Amino acid sequence: MTIWLIDARTLASRPTGVGMYAARHVARLMRETPDARVVLVCDVKESAAIRALEERGADVRVYGRRVFNSVGVLGYFRFVRRVVAEVGPDVFWQPNNLQPFRPRGVPRVIVTMHDVFGLKDWSLRYAPWHLYYRFAFGRTLRCVTEVWFNSRETERLVRAAASHRLARLATRVVHPITEAPPRAAVAPYAHARPYFLYLGNIEYRKGADLLLAAYRRYRALGGANDLVFAGLERNIRVPEMDGVTRLGYVDDATKYSLLCSAAALVVPSRAEGYGMQVAEAAALGVPCLASDLSVFREIDATGRRVFPVGDVEALARLMWRAVSSPSRSGGARAEKKDVVKPSPSSYNVHERGENR
Repeated sequence: MTIWLIDARTLASRPTGVGMYAARHVARLMRETPDARVVLVCDVKESAAIRALEERGADVRVYGRRVFNSVGVLGYFRFVRRVVAEVGPDVFWQPNNLQPFRPRGVPRVIVTMHDVFGLKDWSLRYAPWHLYYRFAFGRTLRCVTEVWFNSRETERLVRAAASHRLARLATRVVHPITEAPPRAAVAPYAHARPYFLYLGNIEYRKGADLLLAAYRRYRALGGANDLVFAGLERNIRVPEMDGVTRLGYVDDATKYSLLCSAAALVVPSRAEGYGMQVAEAAALGVPCLASDLSVFREIDATGRRVFPVGDVEALARLMWRAVSSPSRSGGARAEKKDVVKPSPSSYNVHERGENR
């Protein structure tokens, strides 16, 4: 029996992109290898995702208080060390970039790299990420035997920054799992007027400020659709504006209802590690207006309309045309046919990654 010990802190309270990445891969691991013992270590046990994994048979070890900052992380990782010593796993998986210590006696130690665009663009190294790039990135690569990348774009960035460190490690691309329900099974979301949807943490990196500016311009052009923000406010605050609704964090059921009822999903990101919301919109057949990031081309999403990254005017006019002529491209540049579909064999819990 193989024992997997997994740091599940990102999915324990209000999971977003990385948390759902971890939750879905853990669920698949438990389905496909029922003889494996899965132990999850986390700070708290509050989310439906962590409770669902526990009901499936995962052994959940809880630190007992929420971890928010770097000081709290130090105490949390001391707890993780103790659990490693108690459990004696065959595999330790850290799904979220930072692995500050080498688990003793564990032959296979995996870290998944996400959202490392700060390796290339210093403007995206806002706190506390600048500390990660300065101190923890290299240490993490010294403390693991294997690196998983959540996208080929992430792999490209990490290899460009640390090819010498990756040379001794096994590597592979392990894309997020998209598990959107059938559209016919999703309840409609009740909203007074048609709306555009922003889904995800509300922050500079995801272009929330660009969308607010584009929406003002869209309304000036005569647009009447509302704009709904569903996500936690990080370093951008959504002001009180006519037509703008803030919902905060939403659960999966509400998220899918919002998606299926939206006139279009808008993804104005300056940088993304993958783009789960783009993949979910594609799975549900929801129109998507997205910035022209190369990582989005890894997602098989025909019909997506793109605009230049950071171009507020182009986004505003694309929003206008998407509503006034949804059946036509309306002058928006067509998505390039440069799509990399996740390989069915990219996730195999029985095998180590390959040195490449």
